[in-house]
Amino acid sequence: MLLNHVFVAMAMVLASAVNGQTWTAAFGATAALAGRDVATAATPATAATAALAGRDVATAALADRDVATAATAATQASAATAATAATQSAATTQVGNATAGAIYIPLNPLGDVAAAHAPSGNSFLFYQNSTNGDIMMARVSNAFTDGSTSFAGVVVPGNEVLWGTPIAVAQQREDGNDIGNLGLYFYSPNYTLSEYRYLGGSSPPWMGGPTCNSCVTGKNFKIQRGSSVLYAMGSVSREAKAGIRVGFISENFPDTISEADRNYGIWRLAPLPN
Repeated sequence: MLLNHVFVAMAMVLASAVNGQTWTAAFGATAALAGRDVATAATPATAATAALAGRDVATAALADRDVATAATAATQASAATAATAATQSAATTQVGNATAGAIYIPLNPLGDVAAAHAPSGNSFLFYQNSTNGDIMMARVSNAFTDGSTSFAGVVVPGNEVLWGTPIAVAQQREDGNDIGNLGLYFYSPNYTLSEYRYLGGSSPPWMGGPTCNSCVTGKNFKIQRGSSVLYAMGSVSREAKAGIRVGFISENFPDTISEADRNYGIWRLAPLPN
């Protein structure tokens, strides 16, 4: 009987031990599962957090890149602006002062441009207008880099001028700012040597055309057709009757140069002498 109780007690202890181990194992397994769940739950959260952190770092890097890009663009823009300003400044320097560079008078000359200037720089430019054939004049106070245009207009109407005529100017008695007296020479449509004369102290200052008896026009010196030779020169003498010489190809002497010479108010024609 006692032996049975002992066996029963041992069986209970053994059962308790087994049950304890089973419970312990079960508890351990449950804890492990719980830990795994915690780890599992923590892992995506941690990964997500890390991913978000990485994204934030990437975003910050992109922001830094944008800042760097913006800085580079600003630097390039500043450099381009500085280069443009330097180019504009250089262009302004090349044309003189800023006003002269920004504002100018458009001209459309046909053929030669003749010119004369006073000792102080005051100058006249003469050219044929390529639109209507007028002979135009521009009066400039000095060299283009320093001067300004005080007058631009018609001197000889186009109906008195051969299209494509050469132009020549003879100057006399220039002094200081006074350009002196000028003789403007050109071909008329009927191939006659023609003249307009500028007398600074006269009113009007220009005289010429078919009715100018003292001009070479009235002498009816004929030009060789097809010729484009023309030159003029004036004496610097301050005598009232200082001479003027105008060279051209005369119809009378087509194989050489002739000169119309004015001395003491009289015009004479002569070919190149031997």
